[in-house]
Amino acid sequence: MKNWRIFGLLLFAIPYLLVSCSDQQPSTGVNPFEGMHLATLTGNKNPKTESSPTPVFGNALLLDDFSDPNSGWEIFSTSDGNAGYEDDVYLIVSNSKGLTEWGANPQTFSDLKIDTDIHAVNTSENENNGFGVDCRIQDNGDGYSFEISSDGEYAIVKFENGESTPLVDWTASSDIPIGDQTIHMTTLCQGDNLQLWVNKISIAQTTDSSFSSGRVSLSATTFDAALPARIEFDNLYITDPGMNAGGSTN
Repeated sequence: MKNWRIFGLLLFAIPYLLVSCSDQQPSTGVNPFEGMHLATLTGNKNPKTESSPTPVFGNALLLDDFSDPNSGWEIFSTSDGNAGYEDDVYLIVSNSKGLTEWGANPQTFSDLKIDTDIHAVNTSENENNGFGVDCRIQDNGDGYSFEISSDGEYAIVKFENGESTPLVDWTASSDIPIGDQTIHMTTLCQGDNLQLWVNKISIAQTTDSSFSSGRVSLSATTFDAALPARIEFDNLYITDPGMNAGGSTN
């Protein structure tokens, strides 16, 4: 069981401490967004120039296959880890035990659904990791984080005023694939509704109304003192979930 971590937010340079204090269980059911298709970012538009997104088409807000290194995601490299574009994916590396590295997109969103494919590159060496997506990130690092791990656990965490609260604590699930696999993660931030799916299977659901809008980021953590976590993200698309929380967008 992963029961703590330091959230090393390089974008805002604010550390957080995660402690175990919740025993909430995941919800069950079918992903109401099944049937959405992948799309990719086209052109050389740089979202750093925008303060809010403009829909690409339909209810899509942002689509990125990370083939364009100028699409706006944060790039950095330190001794603790790095993030950036590599071979048409977005790669985040965490080198220091318990220290989460993340890279953010500069655009601001309110209600949104995030889909992305995630591959833990060195799972055969290190399954003691954590990775996922974060929504409604504030300038001081506050926001929500949805995480899973290569050893089959999940969590939903809130960061607020320098403190972390597990809205859903690290919990094992047989629905989260273990080993060297590409996993499709879907997360929903709509009103106070926060939901997580893995490969279209409902994993966790909770509510919180602390934040109504903010940025999106991708993150990775190693919980092994000797081995890094190397996490690739691809085929990311952010959509407007529509009027019905937890319902279909069709």
